[in-house]
Amino acid sequence: MSRVQGAIDKSQVLMLYRNLLKAGNKFADYNFREYAVRITKEDFRNNQNDTDGKAVEKNYQYGLDQLQLMRRQSTINQMYAQKMSFMDPRVSDDIRKKDEMSVGSRTNEEDDEH
Repeated sequence: MSRVQGAIDKSQVLMLYRNLLKAGNKFADYNFREYAVRITKEDFRNNQNDTDGKAVEKNYQYGLDQLQLMRRQSTINQMYAQKMSFMDPRVSDDIRKKDEMSVGSRTNEEDDEH
């Protein structure tokens, strides 16, 4: 864990924010990805008005630690990725349509059997 040296300026905080969002968006799993992005936005929104230097440094260090953790976890998540969630916006409409058609055809086959 590296310690933060000196005063933290706005550009460093914005860079950390962008890096956290990028790291969060690298999760293969939709739920992990959405959670990481949501928590990052909430944490920064809740602390945006901090003016105390010690609190800013503490939050900045926490953000750096979370960035390292998120990068490790997203790598592991990518290594063991499961089938994409139907809710995932990265799933194309073609795949959704195929999935809906296959579900519909299974239902029709079951109806024919009875």
